[in-house]
Amino acid sequence: MRALSALSVQGFRCFAQHRLDLLPGINLVCGDNGTGKTSLIEALDVLSRRRTFRTGYVRPVIHRDASCMRLTAEFDDGLPPLTVEKLAGESAAAYAGRRRVFRQEQARIFPLRVIHADSGQTVDGPAKTRRKALDWGVFHVEHGFPRAWSDYRRALVQRNALLRRGADRAERAESADLARWDRVLAEHAAPLDAMREKHADELIKKIHRLIEPIIDDERLKPSIAYARGWAHDADLVEVLREARASDFSAGYT
Repeated sequence: MRALSALSVQGFRCFAQHRLDLLPGINLVCGDNGTGKTSLIEALDVLSRRRTFRTGYVRPVIHRDASCMRLTAEFDDGLPPLTVEKLAGESAAAYAGRRRVFRQEQARIFPLRVIHADSGQTVDGPAKTRRKALDWGVFHVEHGFPRAWSDYRRALVQRNALLRRGADRAERAESADLARWDRVLAEHAAPLDAMREKHADELIKKIHRLIEPIIDDERLKPSIAYARGWAHDADLVEVLREARASDFSAGYT
């Protein structure tokens, strides 16, 4: 796997301009409070996802005296550096060398997992947090995942739009339109679920291999399993049909 060799920061958070040359292996960044340690981690997050774990927007991280922001990551494999920049009045853009890249390719060029104070929610937080963490992994190992996820989200948005019409129009939406989107949603959920389950199984095996030398007592070993949003032996189309009343009440699937 490629490793980061240098990080250049311009107009980002507390940094007007700074370059950090990294050593092979583990690098430890130390400093007093407010000197920019977390900002460096944020810069790496922007280079990978064009957003940070603190905020979903790039604009708030621009240095107070700067009109633009520019971040550059250099790698040890000699391939073109990855740059993210935001000019005044424009959206943030990413480049591999001089070639502009979209978010999906950007994430593949520089895959990154930031562990921060809220990362424990992956274990004890809501299911949505674990699903996002799982999807991050699937994205990097299954090339068909972005298309499958996009198709599923598109069907979900359409079904939710019908549900938001309100209970007073339930009969109309209950007929052909909603039934059709139930089938489409179930169709696109199947490959998405299969990819998630496959990746989860591989992940669980690796976790158990890590735990094995540490915990000998079987009673103390954690139980980890993949759980989809509906029963294994259930037909998702039927599950969606039976859930229509509660979905109408909630306004979403």
